Amino acid sequence: MVLQQIRQSATADNIEVKSTRGVHFVSTKTLTHTVKPRHSHSFAYLNFIVEGSVHESFECGEEVTYEPFRIRFHPRDEVQVCEIGSHGVQAFAIVPDPETIKRLLRHGIDTATGGTLDAPYAEEFARKLPEIFAKAGQKDDPELFALFDRFLDKAIASNRERGTSVQPWLIQAKEFIQSHPERGLTLIEVAAESGVHPVHLAQQFKRRYGMTVGSYVRCLRMERAKHWLKDTRSTISEVANKLGFYDHAHFVKVFKSYTKMTPSMYRKELSQQ
Repeated sequence: MVLQQIRQSATADNIEVKSTRGVHFVSTKTLTHTVKPRHSHSFAYLNFIVEGSVHESFECGEEVTYEPFRIRFHPRDEVQVCEIGSHGVQAFAIVPDPETIKRLLRHGIDTATGGTLDAPYAEEFARKLPEIFAKAGQKDDPELFALFDRFLDKAIASNRERGTSVQPWLIQAKEFIQSHPERGLTLIEVAAESGVHPVHLAQQFKRRYGMTVGSYVRCLRMERAKHWLKDTRSTISEVANKLGFYDHAHFVKVFKSYTKMTPSMYRKELSQQ
Protein backbone atom coordinates (compact mmCIF):
# COMPACT_ATOMS: atom_id res chain seq x y z
CA MET A 1 0.00 0.00 0.00
CA VAL A 2 2.73 2.48 1.01
CA LEU A 3 4.85 1.47 -1.97
CA GLN A 4 1.94 2.17 -4.28
CA GLN A 5 1.44 5.59 -2.69
CA ILE A 6 5.15 6.37 -3.05
CA ARG A 7 5.13 5.57 -6.75
CA GLN A 8 1.89 7.48 -7.35
CA SER A 9 3.17 10.60 -5.55
CA ALA A 10 6.51 10.73 -7.37
CA THR A 11 6.85 13.18 -10.27
CA ALA A 12 10.41 12.17 -11.14
CA ASP A 13 11.62 11.07 -14.57
CA ASN A 14 13.45 8.16 -12.94
CA ILE A 15 12.52 6.42 -9.69
CA GLU A 16 14.02 3.38 -7.98
CA VAL A 17 12.77 1.88 -4.72
CA LYS A 18 14.56 -0.59 -2.47
CA SER A 19 12.95 -1.91 0.70
CA THR A 20 14.34 -3.57 3.78
CA ARG A 21 12.43 -4.59 6.93
CA GLY A 22 9.53 -2.34 6.03
CA VAL A 23 11.69 0.74 5.40
CA HIS A 24 11.56 2.10 1.84
CA PHE A 25 14.54 3.87 0.27
CA VAL A 26 13.63 5.90 -2.81
CA SER A 27 16.05 7.32 -5.35
CA THR A 28 14.60 9.89 -7.76
CA LYS A 29 15.92 11.98 -10.61
CA THR A 30 14.02 14.83 -12.24
CA LEU A 31 15.65 16.27 -15.35
CA THR A 32 13.90 19.62 -15.80
CA HIS A 33 12.21 22.45 -13.94
CA THR A 34 9.02 21.11 -12.34
CA VAL A 35 6.44 22.56 -9.98
CA LYS A 36 4.40 20.11 -7.97
CA PRO A 37 1.29 21.97 -6.75
CA ARG A 38 -0.08 21.85 -3.25
CA HIS A 39 -0.03 18.26 -1.99
CA SER A 40 0.59 16.07 1.03
CA HIS A 41 1.61 12.48 1.78
CA SER A 42 -0.14 10.03 4.07
CA PHE A 43 3.21 8.84 5.43
CA ALA A 44 6.15 10.48 7.20
CA TYR A 45 9.48 10.54 5.40
CA LEU A 46 13.01 11.94 5.34
CA ASN A 47 14.58 13.37 2.21
CA PHE A 48 17.67 15.12 0.90
CA ILE A 49 19.14 16.14 -2.44
CA VAL A 50 22.43 14.94 -3.92
CA GLU A 51 22.63 17.61 -6.61
CA GLY A 52 20.38 20.21 -8.16
CA SER A 53 17.98 22.51 -6.34
CA VAL A 54 14.57 22.28 -4.67
CA HIS A 55 12.46 24.93 -2.98
CA GLU A 56 9.48 23.95 -0.82
CA SER A 57 6.73 26.08 0.73
CA PHE A 58 4.65 24.87 3.65
CA GLU A 59 1.44 25.92 5.38
CA CYS A 60 1.78 28.69 7.96
CA GLY A 61 4.50 30.40 5.95
CA GLU A 62 7.63 28.27 6.25
CA GLU A 63 9.85 28.03 3.16
CA VAL A 64 12.95 25.88 2.62
CA THR A 65 15.62 25.83 -0.06
CA TYR A 66 17.52 22.55 0.08
CA GLU A 67 21.27 22.26 0.24
CA PRO A 68 22.94 18.98 -0.82
CA PHE A 69 23.05 16.26 1.84
CA ARG A 70 20.97 18.24 4.37
CA ILE A 71 18.23 15.90 5.60
CA ARG A 72 14.73 17.18 6.28
CA PHE A 73 12.00 15.29 8.13
CA HIS A 74 8.42 15.57 6.83
CA PRO A 75 5.55 14.46 9.09
CA ARG A 76 2.58 12.72 7.52
CA ASP A 77 -0.11 14.99 6.02
CA GLU A 78 2.29 17.94 5.80
CA VAL A 79 0.97 20.22 3.05
CA GLN A 80 3.60 21.62 0.69
CA VAL A 81 4.33 23.08 -2.74
CA CYS A 82 7.56 21.83 -4.33
CA GLU A 83 9.53 23.59 -7.07
CA ILE A 84 12.50 21.88 -8.72
CA GLY A 85 15.18 24.10 -10.26
CA SER A 86 15.90 24.56 -13.96
CA HIS A 87 18.63 21.90 -14.00
CA GLY A 88 16.51 19.27 -12.25
CA VAL A 89 17.45 17.37 -9.11
CA GLN A 90 18.73 14.03 -7.88
CA ALA A 91 17.26 13.17 -4.51
CA PHE A 92 16.63 10.44 -1.95
CA ALA A 93 13.68 9.81 0.33
CA ILE A 94 13.45 7.34 3.20
CA VAL A 95 9.98 6.20 4.32
CA PRO A 96 10.18 4.59 7.79
CA ASP A 97 7.91 1.75 8.83
CA PRO A 98 5.33 2.25 11.63
CA GLU A 99 7.58 0.56 14.21
CA THR A 100 10.35 3.07 13.51
CA ILE A 101 7.92 5.95 14.06
CA LYS A 102 6.82 4.36 17.36
CA ARG A 103 10.48 3.96 18.35
CA LEU A 104 11.12 7.67 17.72
CA LEU A 105 8.00 8.60 19.69
CA ARG A 106 9.09 6.48 22.66
CA HIS A 107 12.31 8.48 22.77
CA GLY A 108 10.55 11.82 22.60
CA ILE A 109 11.41 12.76 19.01
CA ASP A 110 8.78 15.09 17.58
CA THR A 111 7.33 13.20 14.62
CA ALA A 112 4.56 15.81 14.17
CA THR A 113 6.91 18.63 13.19
CA GLY A 114 8.98 18.96 10.03
CA GLY A 115 12.51 20.28 10.14
CA THR A 116 16.08 20.03 8.92
CA LEU A 117 18.46 17.81 10.88
CA ASP A 118 21.44 20.09 11.47
CA ALA A 119 23.85 17.51 12.83
CA PRO A 120 27.07 15.84 11.58
CA TYR A 121 25.59 12.34 11.92
CA ALA A 122 22.73 13.29 9.56
CA GLU A 123 25.02 14.59 6.81
CA GLU A 124 27.29 11.56 7.25
CA PHE A 125 24.31 9.25 6.68
CA ALA A 126 23.18 11.24 3.63
CA ARG A 127 26.61 11.10 2.01
CA LYS A 128 26.95 7.34 2.57
CA LEU A 129 23.43 6.35 1.46
CA PRO A 130 23.82 6.76 -2.36
CA GLU A 131 26.82 4.41 -2.46
CA ILE A 132 25.21 1.78 -0.21
CA PHE A 133 21.92 2.10 -2.13
CA ALA A 134 23.68 1.50 -5.46
CA LYS A 135 25.23 -1.75 -4.20
CA ALA A 136 22.14 -3.00 -2.35
CA GLY A 137 19.79 -5.69 -3.58
CA GLN A 138 16.14 -4.92 -4.23
CA LYS A 139 14.91 -6.34 -0.93
CA ASP A 140 16.10 -6.82 2.66
CA ASP A 141 19.68 -5.70 2.12
CA PRO A 142 21.41 -5.93 5.55
CA GLU A 143 23.97 -3.17 4.91
CA LEU A 144 21.28 -0.71 3.86
CA PHE A 145 19.23 -1.38 6.98
CA ALA A 146 22.31 -1.27 9.24
CA LEU A 147 23.19 2.18 7.89
CA PHE A 148 19.68 3.45 8.63
CA ASP A 149 19.61 1.82 12.07
CA ARG A 150 22.88 3.53 13.07
CA PHE A 151 21.43 6.83 11.89
CA LEU A 152 18.37 6.33 14.13
CA ASP A 153 20.54 5.43 17.13
CA LYS A 154 22.54 8.64 16.69
CA ALA A 155 19.39 10.73 16.23
CA ILE A 156 17.92 9.34 19.47
CA ALA A 157 21.20 9.84 21.37
CA SER A 158 21.54 13.41 20.07
CA ASN A 159 17.95 14.22 21.03
CA ARG A 160 18.58 12.91 24.56
CA GLU A 161 21.86 14.83 24.96
CA ARG A 162 20.29 18.11 23.84
CA GLY A 163 17.33 17.63 26.17
CA THR A 164 14.81 18.23 23.38
CA SER A 165 12.55 15.26 24.01
CA VAL A 166 8.81 15.88 23.64
CA GLN A 167 6.02 14.14 25.52
CA PRO A 168 4.20 11.68 23.20
CA TRP A 169 0.80 13.17 24.15
CA LEU A 170 1.93 16.59 22.90
CA ILE A 171 3.01 15.12 19.56
CA GLN A 172 -0.33 13.30 19.40
CA ALA A 173 -2.16 16.59 19.99
CA LYS A 174 -0.41 18.30 17.09
CA GLU A 175 -0.96 15.33 14.78
CA PHE A 176 -4.67 15.31 15.69
CA ILE A 177 -4.98 18.98 14.67
CA GLN A 178 -3.05 18.35 11.44
CA SER A 179 -5.37 15.47 10.55
CA HIS A 180 -8.52 17.62 10.92
CA PRO A 181 -7.63 21.10 9.63
CA GLU A 182 -11.19 21.86 8.51
CA ARG A 183 -12.92 21.10 11.80
CA GLY A 184 -12.00 24.17 13.84
CA LEU A 185 -11.06 22.03 16.82
CA THR A 186 -11.31 23.52 20.29
CA LEU A 187 -8.71 23.29 23.04
CA ILE A 188 -11.04 21.00 25.01
CA GLU A 189 -11.48 18.62 22.05
CA VAL A 190 -7.72 18.39 21.44
CA ALA A 191 -7.04 17.89 25.17
CA ALA A 192 -9.63 15.10 25.36
CA GLU A 193 -8.02 13.33 22.38
CA SER A 194 -4.58 13.68 24.00
CA GLY A 195 -5.69 12.61 27.48
CA VAL A 196 -4.47 15.72 29.34
CA HIS A 197 -6.02 18.72 31.06
CA PRO A 198 -6.75 21.65 28.69
CA VAL A 199 -4.73 24.12 30.79
CA HIS A 200 -1.69 21.83 30.76
CA LEU A 201 -2.03 21.29 27.01
CA ALA A 202 -2.32 25.03 26.39
CA GLN A 203 0.83 25.78 28.40
CA GLN A 204 2.98 23.01 26.93
CA PHE A 205 1.80 23.51 23.33
CA LYS A 206 2.67 27.23 23.44
CA ARG A 207 6.03 26.51 25.06
CA ARG A 208 6.97 23.85 22.48
CA TYR A 209 5.53 25.25 19.25
CA GLY A 210 5.55 29.00 19.87
CA MET A 211 1.82 29.49 19.28
CA THR A 212 -1.42 28.64 21.03
CA VAL A 213 -3.56 25.66 20.07
CA GLY A 214 -6.17 28.09 18.74
CA SER A 215 -3.62 29.95 16.60
CA TYR A 216 -2.35 26.71 15.11
CA VAL A 217 -5.88 25.49 14.34
CA ARG A 218 -6.67 28.85 12.75
CA CYS A 219 -3.47 28.81 10.68
CA LEU A 220 -4.19 25.37 9.18
CA ARG A 221 -7.84 26.26 8.65
CA MET A 222 -7.08 29.50 6.80
CA GLU A 223 -4.38 27.88 4.68
CA ARG A 224 -6.97 25.32 3.64
CA ALA A 225 -9.37 28.19 2.88
CA LYS A 226 -6.78 29.88 0.66
CA HIS A 227 -6.34 26.65 -1.27
CA TRP A 228 -10.07 26.15 -1.78
CA LEU A 229 -10.55 29.80 -2.80
CA LYS A 230 -8.27 29.14 -5.76
CA ASP A 231 -10.99 26.88 -7.10
CA THR A 232 -13.36 29.38 -8.69
CA ARG A 233 -16.08 26.75 -8.94
CA SER A 234 -16.66 27.06 -5.19
CA THR A 235 -18.44 30.10 -3.82
CA ILE A 236 -17.05 31.83 -0.75
CA SER A 237 -20.03 30.58 1.24
CA GLU A 238 -19.29 27.00 0.13
CA VAL A 239 -15.66 27.35 1.24
CA ALA A 240 -16.83 28.71 4.59
CA ASN A 241 -19.22 25.77 5.02
CA LYS A 242 -16.50 23.23 4.19
CA LEU A 243 -14.45 24.69 7.02
CA GLY A 244 -17.31 24.56 9.50
CA PHE A 245 -18.13 28.28 9.40
CA TYR A 246 -21.90 28.53 9.32
CA ASP A 247 -21.77 32.32 9.62
CA HIS A 248 -20.44 33.87 6.39
CA ALA A 249 -19.53 37.14 8.13
CA HIS A 250 -17.50 35.32 10.80
CA PHE A 251 -15.52 33.48 8.12
CA VAL A 252 -14.76 36.76 6.34
CA LYS A 253 -13.62 38.33 9.63
CA VAL A 254 -11.30 35.42 10.53
CA PHE A 255 -9.89 35.21 7.01
CA LYS A 256 -9.19 38.95 6.92
CA SER A 257 -7.45 38.88 10.30
CA TYR A 258 -5.18 36.10 8.97
CA THR A 259 -4.44 37.39 5.44
CA LYS A 260 -5.14 41.16 5.77
CA MET A 261 -7.71 40.89 2.96
CA THR A 262 -11.22 39.56 2.53
CA PRO A 263 -11.85 36.28 0.66
CA SER A 264 -13.19 38.29 -2.31
CA MET A 265 -10.05 40.45 -2.41
CA TYR A 266 -7.85 37.36 -2.13
CA ARG A 267 -9.65 35.66 -5.00
CA LYS A 268 -9.44 38.83 -7.14
CA GLU A 269 -5.70 39.10 -6.48
CA LEU A 270 -5.25 35.48 -7.61
CA SER A 271 -7.11 36.16 -10.84
CA GLN A 272 -4.73 39.01 -11.67
CA GLN A 273 -1.55 36.95 -11.26
